[in-house]
Amino acid sequence: MGCTGNSAGRKAITGTVNLDGSPVARGTINFQPLESGRTSSGAVIEAGKFAIPADKGLPVGKYRVEVYATAAAPPTPDLNTPPGSAPPPPPSKQLIPPDWNESSKQTIEVKKEGPFNFAFEIATKGK
Repeated sequence: MGCTGNSAGRKAITGTVNLDGSPVARGTINFQPLESGRTSSGAVIEAGKFAIPADKGLPVGKYRVEVYATAAAPPTPDLNTPPGSAPPPPPSKQLIPPDWNESSKQTIEVKKEGPFNFAFEIATKGK
């Protein structure tokens, strides 16, 4: 009782995410536990970098990595169309291949002594 600090043993996680050699402009990264009793976490990717503070970090263990980033759909405003009668915008295109998100087999292991910095290089070319 009266514990202070990081009682769950969570580690602050940082890293980079590149797509075809360039930093991912904006997206999300999620870490899903592969072992029971573990906690999932995630972060926003900005300019190819992400950071999860220790209070929301990951306990020691193995995790599945999921990365998502979409291409912004170009706006198509038509000033002559009455409000509410325009068709919905097209869905955003997922830039990250499925083997890095919904079908991901990518994993990391958070070890007791670190390192807690991970670099992810995602390739779409040649697929």
